[in-house]
Amino acid sequence: NKELIDNILSFVLKLKEQEEAEDGSTNYYNLLSRLYTLVGDKDNADKYKKIGDAIEKERMERYEALFKAIQSN
Repeated sequence: NKELIDNILSFVLKLKEQEEAEDGSTNYYNLLSRLYTLVGDKDNADKYKKIGDAIEKERMERYEALFKAIQSN
């Protein structure tokens, strides 16, 4: 149901804004990408997927560095 997906999309956008305002670290971008895909908005779907993927890549690089530091001790 498109109306339900639109309502969920609005809710998740509000969560993302609140999280950013509080310097949170939850990555809502991939979820937003999927929701935009479901409503047929390919431009926003692609935009949020790229942002989400970049955040995840950066996060994994930080974890990898942390794990290497722990292993060397």
